[in-house]
Amino acid sequence: WRAHHKVSELVHRRPEDLLGFPMEDLTKVFPHWHYGFDKTGRPVVYKQYGKFDATRVKNLAGGNFDNLIKYHIWEQESAARMFRDQTAARGELVETLTGVIDVKDMSMFQITSDFLAMVKLLAEVDQKQYPETMGRVFIINVPSVFPLVWRGIKPWLDPITAAKIVVMSGKREYEPVLADFIGRENLPANYGGDLPALSPE
Repeated sequence: WRAHHKVSELVHRRPEDLLGFPMEDLTKVFPHWHYGFDKTGRPVVYKQYGKFDATRVKNLAGGNFDNLIKYHIWEQESAARMFRDQTAARGELVETLTGVIDVKDMSMFQITSDFLAMVKLLAEVDQKQYPETMGRVFIINVPSVFPLVWRGIKPWLDPITAAKIVVMSGKREYEPVLADFIGRENLPANYGGDLPALSPE
């Protein structure tokens, strides 16, 4: 698999070159960032799905998700380097990520066939090629439509993976949990922390 995708070459390329379009164009329709570390030293990844537009991503990438898969592999390989660096710096093993997935303002109109196809492709890469790299995922600001979305996605996930996912609603529920797990000093302001707020603008 790694030879087929030329991973040893891919990791040295810029994300823009892999995507085939500017990174800022992607973050406008798929806001996501690596931003700091949790209390255990895990890198933390934030994703905001309120503005997510899978069809727009597909069109930007030339009509399919091939380039997005390359970019996702690049992200996973970058995470692996962070694991090694954190392990060396802390003197203890760090080998998983923490994810914060914000679904505020997400609507049924976003749950298209392109959305489901993209999620399935990325989940297949992660589960087959990067297993056990998910430490904990917090899905926050869950709207009323989310249980329907979750029922569609959950069958694609390994049961062990699904067990690592915590689903929460508004700030009163998630802010104390994130502060306890990640640390207020490590959180962006829009999630109840002391760091500058994350924004795709």
